[in-house]
Amino acid sequence: MASNPRKTAKKTATTKRSTITKSTRSTKTPKRTSNIPHEKKSAGANVSLRMLTEADDAFLLQSTRQTMKEVFEKSVGVELTDKLILEQIKSSGVTLIIEQGCVPIGYTCYTLYKPKRMYWGALVLLPTAQGHGIGSRICDNLYEHARQLGCEAIDGHVQVHNEVAVKFWKSQGFEVVGGPTAGSYEIEKKLR
Repeated sequence: MASNPRKTAKKTATTKRSTITKSTRSTKTPKRTSNIPHEKKSAGANVSLRMLTEADDAFLLQSTRQTMKEVFEKSVGVELTDKLILEQIKSSGVTLIIEQGCVPIGYTCYTLYKPKRMYWGALVLLPTAQGHGIGSRICDNLYEHARQLGCEAIDGHVQVHNEVAVKFWKSQGFEVVGGPTAGSYEIEKKLR
């Protein structure tokens, strides 16, 4: 999780089949629907994406602490508090919960923040879900979704001490284009 400098980001992602906005957070039972354009069977065996609900806050906190606390604090030099975690996630335009067999295994956040660009704020998978190709399949689905929205590039940040994530994003075709600033590298992927 990196600080999202895109404070003025557009908060709505419009697609041919649905509009997904930040305001769709609810306390209702999580909805799994093919109306989410990047929810496809190709996301992996029994892996699906659904919109974030308020009932997911405990999972967001637990999974972020488990996967990011040490590397975030080492990179940024700031304590990763529950308040900071939720502020960062809720400031994203769209947050999706990644599930396998209806059990949350991670989440991803993105924002459309200027013409033809997407800011990918987070891709967090529990350690037990890593190394099985799930992250790569989620990336492929989000790249396609970004292209459908007319994006030409995806931007993001990765903590300098998160060597696993730096290697992963480079394997996905992202390049380091700035930093380190505030403990993070700025990364970018051009969509072709």
